[in-house]
Amino acid sequence: MLLAACAVTTNAQAWSKSAEEEAQALIGTEYVYLMPRMRIVPGLSCTHEGGERVRRDHHEVSDDHSIVFANCQGHYVVLLTEIVGRVDSSNKLRVLDAVALPPTSYESLDISEDPLQFEYDGYCTLDGYTGTSMIVTLRYGGRTEPGEEIDWQSGLAQAWGYDLDALKIVPIDLKRVVCYVPDEP
Repeated sequence: MLLAACAVTTNAQAWSKSAEEEAQALIGTEYVYLMPRMRIVPGLSCTHEGGERVRRDHHEVSDDHSIVFANCQGHYVVLLTEIVGRVDSSNKLRVLDAVALPPTSYESLDISEDPLQFEYDGYCTLDGYTGTSMIVTLRYGGRTEPGEEIDWQSGLAQAWGYDLDALKIVPIDLKRVVCYVPDEP
């Protein structure tokens, strides 16, 4: 099974308060996903950048809940969404929760540098399981050897997972997470 993973660098500019406000304004909204980078709702800058079903140990844990990455004013926001219907052949999604991440962009990344980055599932484990939906911010700390570990003592900054009972994005104790330097930086 192919694991999705993404590493991004942070921008030097300050975290935008209005991007955070836009992220919170998305909660409760419904939209029909038609194509990548579409504006989620009129009046906000947030665009749908992609997503996947919530998973645990490579298995989808819900047919109706997905993680969506949005871009609000150049800052990445993680959304927990629920499928609430269909319009023609497209899913209609309701945003259940949103967390604004530190400023990020899809830029080429040299992991020998040490910017704050984020990973989602592919190169991190939760309680020893790979293929589990989560978001982790970390610093590689100059580690470049594929497979080298990064844990709560050596570079992990924050982690979030998904509580489908509460329908919330929740913090994860960093002692439960281990990430690895990717094979292909």
